[in-house]
Amino acid sequence: MILAEKIFQDVKGLSQRQQLQVIEYIEFIKYKEKKDKEELMDDFIDNNKEALKELGK
Repeated sequence: MILAEKIFQDVKGLSQRQQLQVIEYIEFIKYKEKKDKEELMDDFIDNNKEALKELGK
């Protein structure tokens, strides 16, 4: 059984309230990953402003 199928089978056995909690947690994980990437890019830009300006010339 592949992982997605296992997750589906496990979630199917939960109550509707628990299924909603699973969905909320998945959305939280995706949001956190996006936020982490944005912070990483912001840090990179802040730490390399001069080099990026030179590359833009």
